[in-house]
Amino acid sequence: MNETNHDDRRGASIRASQHGLYPDSNEDATPLIKQILGKVENGQTLVLEPGEYHFWPHQAEEKFYYLSNNQAGLKRIAFPLLGRRGITIDGAGARLVFHGEILPFVVDHGSNIRLKNFTIDWHRTFFSQGEILAAGMDHVDVAIDEARYPYEVVDGTMRFIGEGWSHGFTEGIFEFDARLRRPAHLSGDNLGGVFSSENSAEYLGDSRVRLKGEFGRLARPGNILVMRHYRRYFPAVFMVDSKDVVLESLVIRHAAGTAVLGQFTENISLLNCAVEPDEASGRYFSSTADATHFVNCRGKILFRRCRMSNQLDDAANVHGIHFRVDEREGDCSLLLGIGHFEQKSMRPGVAGDDVVFRHANSLATLGKGRIKRIEQVDEWTFRVIFRAPLSPEIQPGCAMENLTWTPEVVIEGCRVQNNRARGFLLSTPRKIIVRENELSPAGSAIKISGDASYWFESGAVRDVLIEDNHFGECCYGPVSWGRAVIDIDPEVSGPDVAEATFHSGICITNNIFSTFDTGLVYARSVKGFVFKGNRIEANRAYRPDKRMRARLTLEVCKDVCVQDNYIATDVAEAPMLELNETLNERHHVELQPHLDTTPQAHVESL
Repeated sequence: MNETNHDDRRGASIRASQHGLYPDSNEDATPLIKQILGKVENGQTLVLEPGEYHFWPHQAEEKFYYLSNNQAGLKRIAFPLLGRRGITIDGAGARLVFHGEILPFVVDHGSNIRLKNFTIDWHRTFFSQGEILAAGMDHVDVAIDEARYPYEVVDGTMRFIGEGWSHGFTEGIFEFDARLRRPAHLSGDNLGGVFSSENSAEYLGDSRVRLKGEFGRLARPGNILVMRHYRRYFPAVFMVDSKDVVLESLVIRHAAGTAVLGQFTENISLLNCAVEPDEASGRYFSSTADATHFVNCRGKILFRRCRMSNQLDDAANVHGIHFRVDEREGDCSLLLGIGHFEQKSMRPGVAGDDVVFRHANSLATLGKGRIKRIEQVDEWTFRVIFRAPLSPEIQPGCAMENLTWTPEVVIEGCRVQNNRARGFLLSTPRKIIVRENELSPAGSAIKISGDASYWFESGAVRDVLIEDNHFGECCYGPVSWGRAVIDIDPEVSGPDVAEATFHSGICITNNIFSTFDTGLVYARSVKGFVFKGNRIEANRAYRPDKRMRARLTLEVCKDVCVQDNYIATDVAEAPMLELNETLNERHHVELQPHLDTTPQAHVESL
């Protein structure tokens, strides 16, 4: 599936202005857009006039949703596309401004839906920011614009005031480099220390507040402090149980949680989309969590010419779910539990889906099955009946992954920069292509993981091509965000690790690594690892941290090929490869890359 596979044979266009909706009025457009959507037939296009529209939650459609990796609850929806087919919403360049606790777009049991040509923003953001005036290891003084980011300090506790909401700190504080508009070097969450929401604030007068904590790093006066005070309740676009959804030329300035969230949806395309703040606004943050997140989807997920910057988590996370086996009720029936609280009530699949069972620690395969029926016991438990008896090895404590709901992923011509944490987190057994992108997040640019112990995010990769990308100054945040530009680190342990690998078929070729530190790739438990034809250049944006001794560190890997790589003469010396716990000797390794003094053009700026 790509964007040309979606059926573009639409019916007549309907202009919102013909039904009384005009821009730039500052009136609540929510009730009128609800009426207009009721008149739009399947196969038609709703076109807005250019300009600005405002949406409040009071008269919005209401529906309860469980949002994976975000918070469940009753959602008020501005554009409810429920059970719709062949609908296009064309904003014609409009700016949609949302007020308060409202979810802008929901595509639920829809198909062939296209959203294009508009910007999403909130009048009062769900995070706040201020300028750092002074700092010590136990405090930081901040000047906050009270008109843009209203707040109050009562009895040592700071509360932020929004449109219909008031909240204290939820995830603490975060420092941005004011000049570079990116996370401050090595700062991390809560200035690398401990910050409590209670008894931690003192109002100093003249819009100045002192925040107290036990910080691990000294904040820099003049930098920007982002204050995180709202949970992940309102993505900008949410897709569920849908098919063939295209987001085209959307700009998402802000969202309370993941900007774009999809679960149990088949074929999603993001074309020329952006999750980024408007620099003219002075804001240093975009979405409060990931730019995009896709859970138990299938078909193809396509990113093309997209930009993701300044979000407070990863650019994209694509994965399945490992469900915990809690009880075996016979040969064909299991009780499954939810492992992570952010996956509450996410179903294990539907009848006919193929699944695999894994050891919780080693992730070794224990058996397979096909679902006959699913019964939801409560928000945390499902009873799953299978068509045939299961292997006797499948017992309480192991994990189950749905193999049917796994997507192919293609990411081309995108740019990721200036965000907290990582770039692309990719865990799916189907084809993955990451090509011609510019990547410089504060952590690893690409992370391929998998676990059944904390996040319970599944997806052993089998066919990954990473080629023709430009990796810039990655991993300038804390080491917990990444030890290398590409981190392949499934959380596997136990004696079975030495017998089989979890990931396989990873090819990293013809990329430019413009790095200030040593580590390019860390890989664990991979069969068929290729690092070929890459160029390594010097980057002096930061001092080296030396998180890895060698450029490539491989642990418990099979069939390794490292050859024909080039290194510029001004790159600091370091071993090319470190092999630990190698599983066999079928390796082709050139320990000394070619020296190259020839200038080479970077990937063209997007």
